Parts: sequence; structure tokens; C-alpha cells
Amino acid sequence: MVSLASNESRGRYFSESDNSLIEELQNENTHLLTDLEPVFHPVTTTWASALTLVIAVILEAVVISLSFVCDAITCHVSPYPAGLFAAGASWIVVLLLDRYIRYQHEGSRRKGYLDFYRQTKRIKAAPLIVLSFGNAVLVMVSAFFSSECESPKVESLCDQRLNVLRGIISLEVLIIVITSGIYLKKLIEFNQKRPYPDVHQEELTTSFLNTSLVDVGIREENELGIIIEKQADQIRYLRQHNGFLGQKILALTSRLNSQPPS
Repeated sequence: MVSLASNESRGRYFSESDNSLIEELQNENTHLLTDLEPVFHPVTTTWASALTLVIAVILEAVVISLSFVCDAITCHVSPYPAGLFAAGASWIVVLLLDRYIRYQHEGSRRKGYLDFYRQTKRIKAAPLIVLSFGNAVLVMVSAFFSSECESPKVESLCDQRLNVLRGIISLEVLIIVITSGIYLKKLIEFNQKRPYPDVHQEELTTSFLNTSLVDVGIREENELGIIIEKQADQIRYLRQHNGFLGQKILALTSRLNSQPPS
């Protein structure tokens, strides 16, 4: 009787120990699977793009109202140099915002959103490109007026330089408003859909395989370049993802090995 009781108590002891070990392993697996599940990573550039749009509108308002303001009050500077200064200051601010937008999109690309990165690759850089090109034109126009306005024969032409400034900046602002609006629409839709990285989306993966493996030999050179770029992006992300999985496996293995044997 004593022996049977002792065996039953030992059976209960090992059963409770095994159950606790199983529960602990299940908790570890739950945490590991939670970490490995795909997570949506938003692109937080909405405020930067909206601020770029606001700066463009403010620049347009300043350039248009310069002559009226300076007619109503005493200005320490003429409207034309003030407009050039406003254009240069706007370019500096947009440059900083563009650096931030580029940084966020590069991070999104590293996290696996390759298709969205390609969709917005050019349009997100449009405001800075437009302002840079416009400022280059303004530099040439200013050089022309500064050299020609010394002659009294073209004095009437020099009186139109503020209108030329307004025309150039108005064209810049129009392009920036259109491109920023398109970019904001794409960005808001992307954040609202909350998609997983491309490698976890079956439709994008299937489309990628189809475009990569079908009729490769008869595609044009530019299409082959797009396919190679897609393959490089996929390989880059998969390498990073495999490295992440390897770190998780090593961490779990080390924690299991550190547990005392039962």
C-alpha cells in the first residue's frame, strides 16, 4: 500500500511538472508566432506632403500680393527681390521636407512595401524638382534683367520682371498642387488599406512571379530592367526577413537550452 501511494504521488508530481513545461513552451511559441506575424507599417509622411502643399500656396499668395502690400505700406525692399527671397526660402523648406519623405519611404521599402515605393518613387520628388527647376529659371531671368535693365531703351521691359516672376512661380505652384494632391491620395489610401508587406500578399507575389517568368526572352530592355529591379527588391527583403527569423530561432533555442532539465 505504501509503495502504491508513493508511485501515485510520483506520477502526480511528474504530470504537474510536464504540464507546466508544456504551458511554458506554448507561451513561448505564442510570443514567437506573434512576433513573426506580418504587421502593417504606415508611411507617416502625410503631414510633410500637406505642409509642402501649404508652403506652395503661401508662396503664390506672397508673390501675388507683394506689389499691393508695398503700395499700401512702406517696404524696405522692392517686390521683385522679395519674391526671389520667398522662392529661395520655400526651396530650402521643401528640401528638408523632401529629405524626410525620402527617409520614410526608404524605411517602408526595407519593410517590404516594394510596390508602393515604386508607385510613389517619382511623384513624391516632384515638388522639389519643380522648385529647383523654377529657381534655376529665375536665376537666369534675374541675370538677364540685371544686365539689360541698365540700358534706358529696355526700361519698359524691366518693369515687367515682377509679372515674369509671378508667372514662373504660378506655374510651379500649379504643378506642385497637382502632384502633391495625387501623392496624398495614394498615401491616404495606402494607410487606410493597412496592407501587409508585399511578400505576404498572394496577389502581388503571383503577379511578380508571372511578370518575372513569362516571356522574359522577348521583353524590351526597359521592361527587363523593371523585372530585375523587382527581383532585387524581393531578394533584399527576403534576406532581411530570413535574418529576422534566424535571430528569433536562435533566441528561442538559447532560452530552451537554458532551462534546467526536468
